[in-house]
Amino acid sequence: MSGTNGTDILNPDATATESNYEVCQRTGFRVPRGTLLLEWTGLWVCPEVWEARHPNERDRGRSHERAHEPGNPEPDDVFISTTVTQASL
Repeated sequence: MSGTNGTDILNPDATATESNYEVCQRTGFRVPRGTLLLEWTGLWVCPEVWEARHPNERDRGRSHERAHEPGNPEPDDVFISTTVTQASL
């Protein structure tokens, strides 16, 4: 037992027992066993911090298979010609 660094087993006859608590993976708080909820992120969290997945993440949107004509087409370009004469300078 000389030079124990904290990893030596001091009581080899000890047995492991289940705890009455679990740890929330988001907050780190201890909560009673059986109260954690599985979140869509894969974390087991407290009911107070549990978040549902946002509905827009399941929305696939419209299919872009066909080209859509714009509602307001761009008008044709209009060119204005100006002539500069020596007299106007």
